[in-house]
Amino acid sequence: MSDEFENAVGAALPRDVLVVEDSLIIALDIEEMIKELGVASVRVESSVAGALGAITNRQPDFAIVDYNLGEETSAPVARKLSARGVSFVLATGQSNTLGGIEDLGALAILVKPFAPHDIERVLKANGSG
Repeated sequence: MSDEFENAVGAALPRDVLVVEDSLIIALDIEEMIKELGVASVRVESSVAGALGAITNRQPDFAIVDYNLGEETSAPVARKLSARGVSFVLATGQSNTLGGIEDLGALAILVKPFAPHDIERVLKANGSG
């Protein structure tokens, strides 16, 4: 019975999630939250170049993308995900950037700090099975 439940829960989740986050501690935290939900593959990139390469190499089913990546923004990553039809959310710790990122095609904006239930909500709402 528990196997059937786990399969049913897993069916509502994306199989491959790309996390783009420049803070190692936050990236590991998000990766752990996603894995605990039962997502099969979680890939983490910390830069725009790394994320663009990861998308080209293997298109994810879903992405969680930090908007501010050190000296650069993830706008090019958001545009590439949108162009390929990949659902994603943007994460930010700076509420003053919200106005500029709403036009990038994200399904939602997660304001840091966010909790495991926030990750679960966006993954289940937008999972592709």
